[in-house]
Amino acid sequence: MQGGLAADPLTEIGPRQIPQEPMYIIANLGFSVNFGGIDFTNIKLPATMRIDWIRVYQPANAQNVGCDPPDFPTATYIEAYVC
Repeated sequence: MQGGLAADPLTEIGPRQIPQEPMYIIANLGFSVNFGGIDFTNIKLPATMRIDWIRVYQPANAQNVGCDPPDFPTATYIEAYVC
């Protein structure tokens, strides 16, 4: 692993390295009364929420779209274990 974020003593979070392995993006679509009032009397559940876009950052000189970076090829491995 290379790069990452340094430890932050203020929040007591240790150093976090950026893994090279392919990852999923999980979007939490839950809601909470801690973020504002919810009109539970009139809310209609289940509901549908659409995500317009998700921003993913990567170094400008190392753009990679997909799961098979040159220095860590994984496409063959993933293809072998696809359900």
